[in-house]
Amino acid sequence: MVGANYPVEGDLEDLLEGTFFGRVLNSHAIVSIADVKGRITYVNDKFVEISGYSREELIGQNHRMLKSSEHDQDFYHYMWRTIANRGTWTGEIKNLNKNGDPYWVKATIAPRLNQFGKPFEYLSIRTDITEEKSAETLRAQQSTLDMVSREVYMFWADTLKFFYVNRRAQERLGLNQGELRQCTPLDLLEGATEAGFTGAVRPLMSGEKKALECEMELPSVDGTKFPGEVKLQLIEPEQGRNRFVAVIRDITLRKQAEIAKANFLGIMNHELRTPLTALKGALDLLQSEERQGTIDQDRRLLDLALKSSQKLETLINDLLTVQLKDAGQKISKIGKTDLAAVVAAAVEDLLEQSPQERKRVVFAPPQTPVPVRGDSDRLAQVVVNLLSNALKFSGDAEPVEVTLAQEGRYAKVAVKDYGMGVPEEMELKLFDRFFLADSSDRRRSGGTGLGLSISKAIVDEHDGTIEFESVPGKGSLFWFCLPLDTD
Repeated sequence: MVGANYPVEGDLEDLLEGTFFGRVLNSHAIVSIADVKGRITYVNDKFVEISGYSREELIGQNHRMLKSSEHDQDFYHYMWRTIANRGTWTGEIKNLNKNGDPYWVKATIAPRLNQFGKPFEYLSIRTDITEEKSAETLRAQQSTLDMVSREVYMFWADTLKFFYVNRRAQERLGLNQGELRQCTPLDLLEGATEAGFTGAVRPLMSGEKKALECEMELPSVDGTKFPGEVKLQLIEPEQGRNRFVAVIRDITLRKQAEIAKANFLGIMNHELRTPLTALKGALDLLQSEERQGTIDQDRRLLDLALKSSQKLETLINDLLTVQLKDAGQKISKIGKTDLAAVVAAAVEDLLEQSPQERKRVVFAPPQTPVPVRGDSDRLAQVVVNLLSNALKFSGDAEPVEVTLAQEGRYAKVAVKDYGMGVPEEMELKLFDRFFLADSSDRRRSGGTGLGLSISKAIVDEHDGTIEFESVPGKGSLFWFCLPLDTD
């Protein structure tokens, strides 16, 4: 658009100040005039008001004195190139006032041309859109906050009224944004009072603390309680009202992990002390000078010491495996493996350590190799874990069946028992680390709760699957499948 070609002899300032149109324009818009070098020659009252500078401080200066870092040089080059070529430029500009506070304007800049068609001054008309830009930014922030998994609440510091609550919080409370804007945090917290809240947030209001954190029980959608971590901050913007921002995080999993860790430490204390006590006792008897034992008694004591040391070794290996997994390292070394030989050796090793179980275990080793790509030691560990669990959780006279079969492109190892089974409420947690069906001191079966978790990690590294079926009181079937090595 070509710039307005006012008569040269006409005074633009007179047009702005001395006509009805000019007076209306000045009452609504931020107006300035600059010469061809960009020096300000005229500003209206609204320009003085929004910039914070006096008229004397502005006249003769360049508009660059208001420049912010929001726009790059190309932005300004394009603007000046447009108006210098007799075009009209329109756009949004972020400026800084005298105090350094930002403000946004929607600007239109047009050149005034002389009788030769050359610009000799520029008229700028701006509208303050700071509030609109703030609202736009807030909408974008709120749109992002609506997608986060934590609950976010924003409320005014003076009235405590909510002005924004994200979608996750609305879903838990069963209230929409409009309904929540009629509420305060006191309406949502059982037993809360204004005096109590004022006292609690006093460290924020005084600047003593940047944030407050606490844990509390909160109602979920179904009416049950869940542990929540609440973080509260006071936001004091340079422009606008002070507001609080509260973020609530569901810490159910963290609390469960803390309980699991505490249980695990108690279990490990028991599991480590038991073989250590037996080992120390056997060695003390063998070393005793007053002892007059037979060779058979010595062998029994040595056998007890050996089994105790093997149990300790297993516990330590399990802990090291967990540590490797947590460090993101591979726990298996994959290579060509005969799964039939692995299963047969694992079963025999376990029965050698527990010969009293030999009559219970039913296993017919395949007569031909079952080739897979895997780690023999780790796969044996899985077999031993599944077989040990089956023996532990079934009666002394109940059989435990181990099978190995090829099903299509996969090899399937299964262990079936006819024992107590897995309670339905525990099925989803069975492969969780440190999980035990009964972690009390009355557990008759022992164990750390690591076996199935480690087994799943091993099978996963072999690109396999591990699953189970169980009927409480009638027994369980655990199995894992691995791809056959057809190369």
